Amino acid sequence: GSDVVDWLHRNVEGFPDRREARKYAGNLLKAGFIRHTINKVTFSEQCYYVFGDLCAGEDRNPSPQVTQQ
Repeated sequence: GSDVVDWLHRNVEGFPDRREARKYAGNLLKAGFIRHTINKVTFSEQCYYVFGDLCAGEDRNPSPQVTQQ
């Protein structure tokens, strides 16, 4: 959890402080983009998270599209 908050705060514009990044991480959890490893519903910086089911169907490493003319 703390790694998610740190990453958001460092890499995403618009978070004036860690507190705002933490709120956003909680919203990511509520929306299903991340999930707790034992399916807890509240965000905690002391817990581990994985990408949620909403991300499961997407190709994380898409190959470039080749177009023919």
